[in-house]
Amino acid sequence: MKSLDIYSNKNYISLDIDECINEPNSNCSEDAICNNTIGSYQCICKNGYLGDGIQCEDINECTATPPKCTGEDKRCTNYPGAYRCNCISPRQQLTKDESACINVSASVRGEIQIINLPFIPAYSDTSSSEYFETTQRITSQVWIFQFW
Repeated sequence: MKSLDIYSNKNYISLDIDECINEPNSNCSEDAICNNTIGSYQCICKNGYLGDGIQCEDINECTATPPKCTGEDKRCTNYPGAYRCNCISPRQQLTKDESACINVSASVRGEIQIINLPFIPAYSDTSSSEYFETTQRITSQVWIFQFW
């Protein structure tokens, strides 16, 4: 279904069709955002991607210049559209601003059971964007709980 907007000027009336309403017709990459303009549209790659909007490729922030996660004690893992820094040592954790690894005086070992989210196979793939997004949410909640 197309969306029509009417624009008026002193001399004429024109109709704009929102090409982004039916995105498969916009030819934008699935890693892009469709931006409707009067008489046309633009495809803009999402953050973490580079391209013309029709084709968007993941930016590997771990090999970019300047590199992310600098320092001998850190490891960078690239994810589709994102990255994550971790400390190499399991006895260390990143500071909130990710500028340094600090020693952890205690560690917790166990598992987290997610009961309010249906399981999809992508959660088992540690390089998938679904894995990244879910673990980001869990990690942020653990940080809140830890300092609460």
